[in-house]
Amino acid sequence: MRAHDGRGPQTMLSSCILQSLGLSSPDELIGWTYADPSWARIAALVPVVVSCAEDGDQVADEILHNAVQELAISVKAVVQRLHLAGEGLTLILIKKF
Repeated sequence: MRAHDGRGPQTMLSSCILQSLGLSSPDELIGWTYADPSWARIAALVPVVVSCAEDGDQVADEILHNAVQELAISVKAVVQRLHLAGEGLTLILIKKF
């Protein structure tokens, strides 16, 4: 959406998401999102984001990078809150193909 409204760089992500949802414009995507903003429905678009990132799209790559960072921060907070590890916790994420 940032590419559409001029706040962000161009990205193949826009057209790929529209195509995967059978929509014809970014404005339709707004309606699709607000019709049912459930996490599962939006999370179903992750394969599209991954595919675009693998094809070199910087916006998609940044979205995935930020999501992984937030996941790691959440895991660390839970581990610390439950006293499951000391201060020097190492978190390793592995991508499985």
